[in-house]
Amino acid sequence: MKSWGKAPQNGSLKPGGSGNPLVILPISHNQILGGCGIYPSNGLPKGYAELVRFFLHPNARGKGLGKELMNRCESAARELGYTHLYLESFPEMEAAVHLYKKANYKTLTTYRDWE
Repeated sequence: MKSWGKAPQNGSLKPGGSGNPLVILPISHNQILGGCGIYPSNGLPKGYAELVRFFLHPNARGKGLGKELMNRCESAARELGYTHLYLESFPEMEAAVHLYKKANYKTLTTYRDWE
């Protein structure tokens, strides 16, 4: 049985706010299967938040959980008033990059190429 938890947060995660990230955790049989968070990182344009700490336990990969986790984070970001999500990854993390591209995330040619 899979359930979803949200870690408590302090401060405001609304655009222009600060505080701890909103973290979403899929849980099965009292085991955390992965996680992902939303954080209003410094230096991002208005309306942007960063998708942070996206991870899946190896046993949870390839089952659609990553897509569901990303969808939940995107929905939470919209509810908080964000219009864009930004993330960082390494090309060597091929499975992660593939997931991001399937979710229509764009590769920036240079750091902060969103302007």
